[in-house]
Amino acid sequence: MATGQQFYEEEEAEQILKLAASKSAVAPGAMSRDRLLATAAELGISPDAVAEAEHEYRASAREANEQAEFEASEKRDFFGHVVSYLIVSTVLGIVYGGGGWSLAFIVGWGAGVLFHAIATFIRSSRRYRDNFAKWKSRRIPIQAVMDALGTDPDAIVHEFVRLQALHNEPAAKLNAVKYVRERTKLDLKEAKDLVDGFAARNPGHLV
Repeated sequence: MATGQQFYEEEEAEQILKLAASKSAVAPGAMSRDRLLATAAELGISPDAVAEAEHEYRASAREANEQAEFEASEKRDFFGHVVSYLIVSTVLGIVYGGGGWSLAFIVGWGAGVLFHAIATFIRSSRRYRDNFAKWKSRRIPIQAVMDALGTDPDAIVHEFVRLQALHNEPAAKLNAVKYVRERTKLDLKEAKDLVDGFAARNPGHLV
């Protein structure tokens, strides 16, 4: 006697597919684009809609990566600011007793540290948004050059790191900046931003 088609709950189907993937050459969770399009077609989704969704997803992922890189850079600057503030405030407190003009100086600088903290950690603040927008605008020349070269920004620095390793030499950030400038014709600030971004995403590769 023929049996009816068997159905699975969504969670059951997901677990079965993961188990099946683990027993095959396909990485768990991996899906080819052809399979993605086929699945979308089964759901009545057009290839144009899939392409638009892919574009939006990549743009969103790039924005998230840029924001993470921006925040890492801003946090380094902020904590450097805090260390400088604490050192100078301590010295002033010891030398001048923390009174008079030194107290006014410490309080005034402390307010600056507070504003810096707001701009660094509070995403909804106007200073955060303005700083992020300025940071992204500085990256536009970098991305334009990378698009012209047909590569991503990290590829140039990875190339430098590999060359240094072949010669058993340390991959110094200063030399990486020089290499990037020679390869891309970016100016000093843009090349430094590119190398700093690479270092933030790939800790331990540069010294």
